[in-house]
Amino acid sequence: MLYLILSLIITPLHNIIGITTVTLDINATGGSRVAFESNVTTVLNTRFGVSSISDMVDHVMVCMPPGTTGGVFGDDWAAYAYVRSFLASFNDEW
Repeated sequence: MLYLILSLIITPLHNIIGITTVTLDINATGGSRVAFESNVTTVLNTRFGVSSISDMVDHVMVCMPPGTTGGVFGDDWAAYAYVRSFLASFNDEW
C-alpha cells in the first residue's frame, strides 16, 4: 500500500500578515462572480504594484459577498478554483 503525505506551509508575504481586504463599489446582487474576481485582482495588482498578483503570491482566496451569481448555478454555489491557478473563490459564508 502506498501512502502520500502532503504538507502545506503558508509563509506570509513580506510585512503582510497574509490577509488583505478589497472593497469594491459594485452591487453584489446578481453580480457576476467572474466580474468580481477580475476587479479584485485588478485592485490587488495596483495595490502591490505588480502586473499580476500571481507573480507575488501562490494562492489568493476571494470571499464573494452574498448575491453574486455562479453562472449556470445562479446564486446557489459554494466554492470553486481554477486548475493550476492561484485563484479560488468562495460564496458568502462558505
